[in-house]
Amino acid sequence: MTPGIKRLEAFGEWLERFTPSPEVMVVVHFLLTIGWAVSLPVAIVTGWLWSIAFISACSIYANFVGHFSAFEAALSTLLTKKQGE
Repeated sequence: MTPGIKRLEAFGEWLERFTPSPEVMVVVHFLLTIGWAVSLPVAIVTGWLWSIAFISACSIYANFVGHFSAFEAALSTLLTKKQGE
């Protein structure tokens, strides 16, 4: 086994210790979803939504939808785990 592979395996083992639980991920993604939901009206009221390129607006929307879908996935994992107990 090469030293590079050994380092990757060691990093993977280290990373596994810091994998958050589904409960934590539900809270994190919910808070991020709320944060992005609040930023959309702020962007409209302040007028920067119309002064920045259309790509910026798409990016905000993509972040909001991405965090919401991640929240839903984490919540689904949590509910499945609780039903199994």
